[in-house]
Parts: sequence; structure tokens; C-alpha cells
Amino acid sequence: MAPTNNALLHVSFTNTSTHTGTPPASSYTVYHMFWGDGNNNYVGSGTSYHDYAATGTYTGMLIMSIIDSNTSSSWCIDTAYNTITVSNTPCGTSVSSSVSSSNPQQVTVTANTPAGSTGMTYSWNWGDGSPTSTGSPATHTYNGGGYKTITLTATNTSSSCSYTNTYTITLANPINCTGLTADFTSSINGFGVTFFNTSPTASSTINSSSWSFGDTYGSTAYSPTHFYSASGTYNVVLVNTWLDSLTMQPQCVDTVVKQITIIGDEISGNIMLDTTDTIAAPQFKVWLITFDSATNILAAVDSMIVTGSSSSTPYSFSGHPTGTYRTKAKLLNGPTSGTGAIPTYHTSSLMWNSATLISHTSSTATTGQNIIMQYGTVTSGPGFIGGNVSAGANKGTKDVLPGITVLLLNNAGQPVASSITDANGNYSFSNLPPATYSVYPELLGFTTTPASISVVSGSTSFSGIDFERSMSKRSITPVTTGITDANAPLNFAIYPNPAKDKVMVSWNVTGTENATVTMTDITGKKVYQSTVTGANIVISTNSLQKGLYFITVSTNEQKTTQKLLVQ
Repeated sequence: MAPTNNALLHVSFTNTSTHTGTPPASSYTVYHMFWGDGNNNYVGSGTSYHDYAATGTYTGMLIMSIIDSNTSSSWCIDTAYNTITVSNTPCGTSVSSSVSSSNPQQVTVTANTPAGSTGMTYSWNWGDGSPTSTGSPATHTYNGGGYKTITLTATNTSSSCSYTNTYTITLANPINCTGLTADFTSSINGFGVTFFNTSPTASSTINSSSWSFGDTYGSTAYSPTHFYSASGTYNVVLVNTWLDSLTMQPQCVDTVVKQITIIGDEISGNIMLDTTDTIAAPQFKVWLITFDSATNILAAVDSMIVTGSSSSTPYSFSGHPTGTYRTKAKLLNGPTSGTGAIPTYHTSSLMWNSATLISHTSSTATTGQNIIMQYGTVTSGPGFIGGNVSAGANKGTKDVLPGITVLLLNNAGQPVASSITDANGNYSFSNLPPATYSVYPELLGFTTTPASISVVSGSTSFSGIDFERSMSKRSITPVTTGITDANAPLNFAIYPNPAKDKVMVSWNVTGTENATVTMTDITGKKVYQSTVTGANIVISTNSLQKGLYFITVSTNEQKTTQKLLVQ
């Protein structure tokens, strides 16, 4: 037995295990001790200790294993048993304590000698320089809180035994609760409210918060955010407790009640990407759109840019009156080629006229208006479709429409790809496999008549699929057939425009006819020229200065020039 302080049934164990023979050079030895009281642990080769919960006789079992680390197999295993008798040590005395509820610096200690207290005397050293006390129990008042070390000396003159127990207790620091008043402020944003605990702090204390938000919900956070489900006036209760930083015992408590008024007005939801999308922090622009039945015009009345997680990005519009709305999301940092998300209306529509309408009542929360982004995938193929979107005739000129979303749909009406018209109003789709496609410029508030194009063997390049917008008819329609052939005037498309590192130029020549592509800057200086056989070419713009350039495509009979902006 080796009792120490309050561990009166503290047993020491000495491992004297040995082995004969020569184990592998890479071996190691493991000792596993079972104490006979349901507990076991690994021990070393020297002295180990164990605390029993009760006196009695126990059978200890030690398993020695020598393990070959190369093979993880046992070179040898042996087991030894021993009887361990656990009994109370004469004079062995434990200490218990209690702190006064009215004075947190007053402590009462009690001695307990399991072997019997007959003839025992107890002496208490309080560790603060004050006189010792005798007997059990004994009471002492400290001058301040903190960690206190009490030393008990228990002796029995008849058996000439003695036992010393060093006991540590933590006492709360004294605090004056006068002037400690709970308080909080709040910040309201629609139905969401962030509460800030502004209760003062006190020396050697920690503030603990307990909130009741007035709608059956609560929180223990220091400055929580809570979302209410309806407008109204709510009584918010904060119970602030000042806890001693050492003992975490409450020292002072105060309660404050304040009213807050929620005038919530929210249209919200989540923008959902496909689970296979790998964008870690997608960024979207989201529009809130209304329809004026008197003028038959749709308009974006609010917009925001939001960033979220790879699977879900929340958005929320507030402060809008009762009405019917649409929402639309566009991914800003998606891939520039291959598969990607296409601008999509709530719930999952590519066109405004088939979007799910949102009925909103002022001062209420219209939640769950999710936008499930649609995707387009362009596979490899020989096809090319390009064209222009313009505002039509205007005093003898044609006003181009940059920034228009053009959708490419398959026969089933599913998205294949999307393009945004450039500064010249041009769009293009390349590397298309043979199929029948619909080209659909999508503009808010306008009805579109799509153009149908069939990419087939021997007829793969279509570069004059042009559209005109009519303000009076609120429509976008194809210009005649929009399909070019070998005898049509020379048309070409530049994509992307503006360009950063490269640009594709595609035109409507067929067969083996040569075309010369020339690029000049605004001074007329030639910066690029190439003669090619075919209908397209990719030009690197990495070495060019930022600015405006002119690209000319010419054949033996025709010549056309367009502008290119290099960023």
C-alpha cells in the first residue's frame, strides 16, 4: 500500500518480469496489467500505481508480450498472476470540504479515517499564515479567493502512526454586486436580429448569458442572432450571471427586459448548384423582378451579389411591397468552357415567361424560394453557330445589343450551352456535335421566337443567325432565316469580345476557299495577319496592349471588318 493524500487505497506495483533467449533485434516488449477490479492498463518495466475503490483481495494478472516489429507477430507471451490485498492504512485520513453559501471565503473541512478514528487527533494548517486549528470538522475564513492549500496532519498516539494529507480547494474571489446591471443592444435586419450583451464586467468574473426571445425560443450564446417567423412586438429577456473565473460559481445575477418590434419583409431562398460542382465559394448575382400589368413590362427592382458554399448559397431581399415577383441568378465565377451553370429563374427555368411566380405579402417572410441552377454541356464536334442580336432599324442604323444571354437548346428544350453577346452584339457556339438546335436570346420582358438550326454532315457552320429586338412588339425574332450559305455575303463572329488571352474568329466561307485574317490597332498598324483555309481561327492576344483593334476577314471577292476590345 502507498496511500497519498485522499487516495487511501493507492497501491504500488513493481514489474520484475524477465525473459531468456535472444529476441529479434527489431522487437519491443509490452506489459498489460489487469488489476482484478475491472480496470486494466499498459504499464512499464518499473513501478506503477493503481487506486482501488474498496478494500478487499484482488487477483492481478500481468501479460508480457515481446513483439517483432517487422512482422507484428509475437515472439513470446507469458502471463503472471499475483494476489493483491487492499486494506485501510492506520491513520490514513481523507479530507472533504464545503464552502459557506453566505460567505464564499469561508470553508469547513472534515477528516475521515476509515481504519477508525479512536485515539486520532487532527491538526489543520490553513496555508495563509494563520494559526493552526484542531479537531474535525474545522472552519476557517480566508481573506480573498483563489487556490488554497490545506495540510492535515492525522496522528494516533496509541498506535504511533501519522498521516499527512495535502488538500487543495478553490474559493471564489469576493465581488461587490452593487452597480452590476444587465443590459443589451440589438441590430434588426428584416426578420433577423443580432443581440449584443453589453452588461459590464467585474474583476475575476466571466459573464454568462441566458436569453429568451419572446417567441418560445432562447439561447445561451453571449451575442446570439435570432430569426423571427412573423412581424410583431416581442419581449426579450436577458439574464446575465457574473461567474467567478476560478470556480465558475455564480456571484451576481441581474435581469433586463426590452421590447423589440419586427417589421419583417423578406423574399429569400437558396441558390442550388449540382452536387458534382467543384466551385468552393460560388458567387452569384441575383435579381428581384416585377411585372407591370399596365405596361406589360418586367423590370429588375433589386439585385445583390452573394457568395456561399459549394452546394447552397442563400439570398434575401427585404423591404418590398405586396406583389408578384420573379427571381433570377447568374453564376459569376463559373467555368469559361465545358460544363457550367446557366442563368436560371426560380425555380429552375431558363426563360422568364416560364419562371415560377413568387406571391409576397408585405411584412411577412416569403422563404424557400430556391433557384436550382441549370447546366449546359458542350461536347466536341464540327458544328459552329454564331450571329448577332440588335435593336433593329433606327434612323438607318442598327444598334447592337451587348450583354444579352443567348441559350442553345436541344430538341427536348434542354440547355446545351449559353453565350453572352459581346460589344458588337455577337454571340457564338463552337465544337457542336451534329444535332438540331434552337437558338434562344433571353431578355427580360420580351417574347422570343427561337431559330432552329440543324448541324449535319456537310453543313456544319452557321454564322448569320441574327435576331432583332422590337420595343413596340416586346419581341425578339430571327432576321429572315438567319442561315448563311456559300453564296451569302461574308459574315464573321468574334468570340469572346472583349478578349483577354485569345480570341476565335469564325466566318461563313466553305470548301477550300482561302481567307485572310488581319488585325490592326487604332493607328492602322498591322499586328497580325494569317491566311487560312477553313472557317475559323484562334488568335493569341497575350502580347497585345490593352485597347481597341480592328479585325478584317477577306476572301477573293469579299471583305468585312469588326471591332475587338482587348482587356
